[in-house]
Amino acid sequence: MLPFSYDEDKLVLLPVNPNTLFAFWDYSTKTWDRIAGDSSKSPILVLSCDANERHFGVEPHTKSYYFKGLRSNNKYELSIVYHKNGERVTLMSARPITTPADRPSSNKHFETVKFSFVEPPKTIGKVNLQWEPPVEHFEERVNGASDQASSGQQDLSKNLSSDSSSGTLGSSEMSGGKEQKNV
Repeated sequence: MLPFSYDEDKLVLLPVNPNTLFAFWDYSTKTWDRIAGDSSKSPILVLSCDANERHFGVEPHTKSYYFKGLRSNNKYELSIVYHKNGERVTLMSARPITTPADRPSSNKHFETVKFSFVEPPKTIGKVNLQWEPPVEHFEERVNGASDQASSGQQDLSKNLSSDSSSGTLGSSEMSGGKEQKNV
């Protein structure tokens, strides 16, 4: 089982797609002691883009959050804050992240890498590198195993049917040398 906390202050913001970010975080014992048990210190996620901020209240035990409906190709910053005596206190901040573009790049200056396909060698020295399954051996093994399995099933059914009149579950060989009674 994973521990509830790794006892460090860490906030990570990751892009999921052009319109969604995912954040996860952990609190150190010191930070947890500052916010736990005091509803006035409930953590608030502050997501900033340009000069705009969006606030998301979360329960103290929450450790992750998805931000959906964001603009593509924009830089976002995330902080976890709480309010103390009317002042905003920042617990931790993630590194800024830019959401991916929602379309291919319009950059016309690019290069391609040309390569040619080379057929791999069929042999190296005397070693044949091409593997062909031994079909006839495979079929013999499968058919032989299925014959053995079916004969084993016949023996088992024979043992069970011969002991059914005595009221036992199976022969003494089947139960490890001990007779078992039906209940």
